Amino acid sequence: METTYINQIWLIAVVLIIAAFVIYYFRSRKAEEERVDQSNYLLALKYIAEGDYRSAIDKLKAVVRQDTENIDAYIKLGDVLRHLKLYNNAIRIHKDLTLRGNIPEKQIRDIWFSLAMDYWLANKMDSAEHYLKKLLPYKQY
Repeated sequence: METTYINQIWLIAVVLIIAAFVIYYFRSRKAEEERVDQSNYLLALKYIAEGDYRSAIDKLKAVVRQDTENIDAYIKLGDVLRHLKLYNNAIRIHKDLTLRGNIPEKQIRDIWFSLAMDYWLANKMDSAEHYLKKLLPYKQY
């Protein structure tokens, strides 16, 4: 009887150790993925600052593929596309962001501003005016 009890304790200990290793593995893997995302995002910002927009697009696409909730990366991706005069692509990205829920108000205003700039440079003044009017109540723009 005592041996079965000891065997049960050993079995529980082994299961707990295995569970701890599994938890550690998945947490460290997730942390590594987050570091890669942040690294790609920082590289994208560096490329934007250097004027290497094609490389910035590649890095921003990698970020949004990995983390679809990174709204700022989407905004920056659209802004870079606008800078490259790919206005319809920029409009599509920024417009798609307006359909999402749970975006903080500051980011909503950033999206509206980007859309206004997209439409203005695409010479679609009515749409640009629409988004600029949405920004009027906010004094920071």
